[in-house]
Amino acid sequence: RSMNNQQKLKLCRELIREYKMKPLTFEGGFYLETFRSDTCSSILFLITRQNFSRLHRLPTAEIYNFYFGDPVNMINIARNGKLAFITLGNNFETGEKFQHVVPGGCWQASYLSEGGVFAMMGTIMAPAFKIGDFEDATKYKQTMLDNYPDCNKLLEKLI
Repeated sequence: RSMNNQQKLKLCRELIREYKMKPLTFEGGFYLETFRSDTCSSILFLITRQNFSRLHRLPTAEIYNFYFGDPVNMINIARNGKLAFITLGNNFETGEKFQHVVPGGCWQASYLSEGGVFAMMGTIMAPAFKIGDFEDATKYKQTMLDNYPDCNKLLEKLI
């Protein structure tokens, strides 16, 4: 069903409250860990216009699953420097993907498509996520701006 932005905002707040999601302070967005073992971890992950996933990398692969909400733009910068843009969403006819695997060591960030209010996703990592594995892109900011001049405005926002 189609919702206006006020209805989406209300639903977003209800989801955060219902699932007792907490701010993911070091990355952005809101999360709830739904499963953890020695070999795997899983979270519900919600982003909003103001609370998006800042550019970071992890040593192992992370699997994103799109559940619902507005389309999510994702930037990936592979170890070899190749830049890729992926859109997660429900509209597969236009190339949006339900699922995307971010390879280990790949820089990644996620943010809503223009005009979006929120998106609910899930991520799975094996082995399980450890906070010490998270690497923020801040200290690489100038190098990234130099290497990707066409994306400077976006990178300024995401780093």
